[in-house]
Amino acid sequence: MKKQIWIALLMGCLVVVSCTKEIKFTGEQSRNMLVINSLVVADSSVIQAKVSHSVFFLNAHSSLKIIDNAHIEVSVNGEKIGTMTFKGSVNEEAVYEIPHTVRSGDKIRISATCSGYEAASAETQVPRSTPIVAVDTVTKKGNYGINKCLCVNIVFSDNAAEDNYYQVRVKKILWVRSQEDTTKIMRQVYNVRLQSEDVVFGSSANKDNPIFGYNNKIVGVFDDHLINGKDYTVKVFSSEIFGGSSVAGRNDTLEVYLNNVSRDYYLFQKTYLAYINNNDFSDIFGEPVQIYSNVVGGIGLVGGVAESKETIVLKKR
Repeated sequence: MKKQIWIALLMGCLVVVSCTKEIKFTGEQSRNMLVINSLVVADSSVIQAKVSHSVFFLNAHSSLKIIDNAHIEVSVNGEKIGTMTFKGSVNEEAVYEIPHTVRSGDKIRISATCSGYEAASAETQVPRSTPIVAVDTVTKKGNYGINKCLCVNIVFSDNAAEDNYYQVRVKKILWVRSQEDTTKIMRQVYNVRLQSEDVVFGSSANKDNPIFGYNNKIVGVFDDHLINGKDYTVKVFSSEIFGGSSVAGRNDTLEVYLNNVSRDYYLFQKTYLAYINNNDFSDIFGEPVQIYSNVVGGIGLVGGVAESKETIVLKKR
């Protein structure tokens, strides 16, 4: 019996060793593409896009060039409204803007050209918002009964006449005195890391995995196929929501969002979350996940969102 066990272990080691092989890349270098990312928000007065370029994987450590010379046109409902203006850069992404009041139902098209790159474009439709009917909170024990969590329950009515895609976000707003000047009051905003066991989030909903992480790209999204046309209460919780305080008459608060998002944005978030969950060394046989992009001639995401927000005052510690 022991001999059989040692043979099995030896064969396992041979398999592991045989799976390690250096593969030399012999193909042609892929041409860099424009990367366009834009989230168009209903009722906003400006349309913003962040532009960069893809980097060939063998040159991943090379310095990136800020694309400040792109020509970016914006059309709304089939009519050109103008050309975006370069405003600067953030994290090696060039920021472009154009003033325009966005309305729910608008179809937004962004088209970009730049010397040395293929022309790229994308289109999205800004959704209509779904009002929050009510929000209530309750404190419960956290994972394994160790830490306290605050549960946030969001009540809304789904519109049966449309396919709806939703996003849940919670922000914590704190007021603090400046350490340098105690007469100065500062407003601090934190994205709250959320978890959920709600069935609408599918397989990503469990007490251990976040539906909204520290990275702003990991956002809890769900569609309405289980709740179409119904009144529903979506439930999330977090151990990061603590008691609030009051500074100079300003109370700490929670901003609770139930956003309607475009299908493009929903698919991007779902595939990005799948990529994050799959990008784990323990899952060495996991299938690769392709992150959704709706940019033709390039990569990235142009999506729409309509916000619905309620504010809750945090109870004092």
